[in-house]
Amino acid sequence: MTQSTCETCRFWKLRGLVDDEDPPLSDGLCHRMPPTINPTDPYGNRLLPVTFNSDWCGEHQPKQAEAN
Repeated sequence: MTQSTCETCRFWKLRGLVDDEDPPLSDGLCHRMPPTINPTDPYGNRLLPVTFNSDWCGEHQPKQAEAN
C-alpha cells in the first residue's frame, strides 16, 4: 500500500533533494491551495507551502498514473 505523503500527492511538486538519507529527503511545493501574497515583500511575491516528501496532511489525493 502506498503511503499518503506529499511525495505521492497530486498537488505536490518536487523542488530538490535536501539530504541523501535513506530514504532520501526532498522538499517541494504544495499546490493544494492558491498561493498567498507575502505582505513583507515589496514586490508582492506569492508563496506556496514548502513541505518535505515525507510530510502528510488531510487533503492528500493520489497522483494519477501517467499515460504513455
